[in-house]
Amino acid sequence: MVWHRERPTTRYQGFQHMLQIANPDNGAVEHIDGFVIPEVGDIDDWKKADEFFTIVENEYGLEEGSLSMSVIVESGEAELALGDLRAEMGKPSNNLERLFLLVDGEVDYSKDMRGMTPTGELPSWPELRHNTSRGASAAGLIAVDGPFDDIRDIEGYRERMIDNRAKGMIGIWSLTPSQVVEANTEPLPPQTGSWLLTAGDTDIELEQTNGKHIYDGDSVSLSVEDDDTHHLVVGSDEHTLDRDELRSELLKMTAYVPSMDDIVVRYRFNQFDSVTIWILDERSVCARCGLWTRFSDDTVVINLFDRFINIINAKRQMIPTGTHFKCCFTCCL
Repeated sequence: MVWHRERPTTRYQGFQHMLQIANPDNGAVEHIDGFVIPEVGDIDDWKKADEFFTIVENEYGLEEGSLSMSVIVESGEAELALGDLRAEMGKPSNNLERLFLLVDGEVDYSKDMRGMTPTGELPSWPELRHNTSRGASAAGLIAVDGPFDDIRDIEGYRERMIDNRAKGMIGIWSLTPSQVVEANTEPLPPQTGSWLLTAGDTDIELEQTNGKHIYDGDSVSLSVEDDDTHHLVVGSDEHTLDRDELRSELLKMTAYVPSMDDIVVRYRFNQFDSVTIWILDERSVCARCGLWTRFSDDTVVINLFDRFINIINAKRQMIPTGTHFKCCFTCCL
């Protein structure tokens, strides 16, 4: 819809559009979930839009709140309003519970903030995306990133999606067919998990052979001088390490890339006290440091409790109450 926080005539025009689209005689309302409102201002402006939604619903006998409302955060006022949502939603004086999506709009936000760069490129505004995601999380909504204007920069589009996921934004607008393809394929986790080895500025995916992960290259070499002395060379850096030091150094150099199955298991079972345990078949990997260990074949759930780990197996044959196992993940202790 058309809308603007400072233009009553534009807001009225948007209201007329909503009335027209929601009119059952036009056959459209049964196929839509709601409307997107751009250029909103402070929380009172959000309430004005919500009031128009309510009027439209009453005009055509629709249930109040049945039309969802999504807004595009494109001004400093709207960004500040994100902090008021949690307190305002659910009040009997409004129907702001109809809110669904929060979208950041960096182009008009830059204009409102008078932002500019020496080359004329759009500022990145990572704070806006963070605040939009935080506002959505606090109010039980969904945060989505707005348009990525450099339509030729597909690699930049991918990097933007990766950065968005780290901020908790679960979607992004697509302006071109190529962006549509990327938005629907790139964010998906791989079918199988893998390990990465960092050598210098390069991340190398390790090949798995017979259950072992193997590095085949020239950037890293390892030789054994005796049972407790190892010579590790990474680029131009050389290290003489004992067994424990070698293990610690290799852990710093490796990272696990989880598959979809790993992520599903993680969010269903295994997020406790900010320490996450990945379940990998019969192995378990601590996401904080990468240490892994092997448990019994039936182990499916590992719960962090009081800096110890209870082990519960799939057959629900529970270890006696009060029995705890010291965490094998030393980073967690």
